[in-house]
Amino acid sequence: MRRLGTSLTVLAAALLAACSDRSPLPTAASPAEPTAAPRIVALSPAVAVTLRDLGLEDRIVGRHGWDLVLDRSLPVCGDQSGINYESLLAARPTHVILEWGTRDLPARLVQLAVTHAWSVHTVRLLTLADIRAFAADAAAEFVPDDPHAAEVVASLDRISDGVDRSGAGRVLLLLSASPPAALGTGSYHHEILSLLGGVPALDRDQPYVTLNAEDVLRLAPDGIVLIAPRTPGTPEALEPKWEEIAANLGRLASLPIPAVERRRVAVIDDPLALIPSTAAVGFAERLRTILDAWNEPAP
Repeated sequence: MRRLGTSLTVLAAALLAACSDRSPLPTAASPAEPTAAPRIVALSPAVAVTLRDLGLEDRIVGRHGWDLVLDRSLPVCGDQSGINYESLLAARPTHVILEWGTRDLPARLVQLAVTHAWSVHTVRLLTLADIRAFAADAAAEFVPDDPHAAEVVASLDRISDGVDRSGAGRVLLLLSASPPAALGTGSYHHEILSLLGGVPALDRDQPYVTLNAEDVLRLAPDGIVLIAPRTPGTPEALEPKWEEIAANLGRLASLPIPAVERRRVAVIDDPLALIPSTAAVGFAERLRTILDAWNEPAP
């Protein structure tokens, strides 16, 4: 795979050398037999969403323990706390794609990948550019001539539509209201708000910022968007009444800020709204609708 992150094919020798002082670990299965179609283990909920959206769900043979979109019958091959090697071996993958942060890959994964000729890739999915790069690279690797996959990638490029929505005022993106937790610079949600021509109320150079009521009072946002994903598989809620929104805001609903005084508070409850993946397109569409409703021409 050309650009899907760190390839074990390149790093295997160095990583195995670093682990050479350890006893060899036994393998539990024979190398995967050559196959025309890739067999992918998606050890990341975000990776799974993007691969599904690209039309690759039928190529996935193993999933992450906190996966939100794949068939429940697929074996769980691990999560951020560790890898289930028995399930991973039974899945007989050709590709293993995971988010592993800055940690070294587990030595056993390295050894098994070399033994079984797996292609292992770690991906970083924090910014919109990261999401777009992974989607494009996965499409180029697995479905290079598929028009649907190409359209999915292109939809990420169309998030920015050139419309000035600054008339909506300064918008605060909240993950929770009690205590207040906001999305700032460095989060792809903040990027999308800016790309849509909105004005972020928070400009701290942090993707996740814990606030208090006094901080929100000082920010005095003109609008608040509360991102509160509902349980996957449950129907989208009806547009909540102000009383319900105020209850979700808690103490913030009593603050003398423009967002509350003008009742410009919206809720995005998409189950995938916090998954850094191609689901960002759906989040952008919902946020665009909210900003358009609040947008007012300059006097």
